[in-house]
Amino acid sequence: MELKRDGDRLTIVLPEEATIFNVEEDFLKINDELVINSIKSVTIDTGLLREIDTAYLQLVLSIMNTILRSDHRVEVNANSTFASALDLYGITLEGVSRNG
Repeated sequence: MELKRDGDRLTIVLPEEATIFNVEEDFLKINDELVINSIKSVTIDTGLLREIDTAYLQLVLSIMNTILRSDHRVEVNANSTFASALDLYGITLEGVSRNG
């Protein structure tokens, strides 16, 4: 995972293989970034994503909910892999936004 910060905007670039093996490390990176910096807007970029498991999907959804509960903005650039994972679990991005 790569994090790109531009002022109060954070872009999270998901890795090609987003699996349980890197969830903890990536969580700690994101958590540090959100706690230390005044992030007002997050973009989740799934452009490189080729594989995502349940653990990593939960991480992404948790990030989205955390940001939305803070009344900040979240944008997801969902590729077909990410969209398929959401569909498999019956999750819509609009539903996440409403239930944030």
